[in-house]
Amino acid sequence: MRILVLLISFFIQVSVTYAYTPDLICNYTEKTETASVKINEDLKTVTWKVKNKKTHELKIVESNEYYIKARGFNIILSIERLAKTFIVALASLNESDELGAEYFTGVCS
Repeated sequence: MRILVLLISFFIQVSVTYAYTPDLICNYTEKTETASVKINEDLKTVTWKVKNKKTHELKIVESNEYYIKARGFNIILSIERLAKTFIVALASLNESDELGAEYFTGVCS
């Protein structure tokens, strides 16, 4: 009986966590691409997916009522909550092992 109660409470917590996860649709200003963003502050993760491309799970490193900063292996994402704008830095190494980055900005709705 205790196991049943624990399982039911676990599923309720999971459903509540996902029910309040805000979804944002972000549009690049420099490119005509769209990204979807799922923020889960309880799990400290941000899911970033550019349309028809790979999905990235980013870890939230800073969060308050004004902004969210998340980081992955080669991505840094900053979202300003009130203005609903974002900045993404995509880092990569070239053939000479030189680090380069591309920066994109845009608006989320």
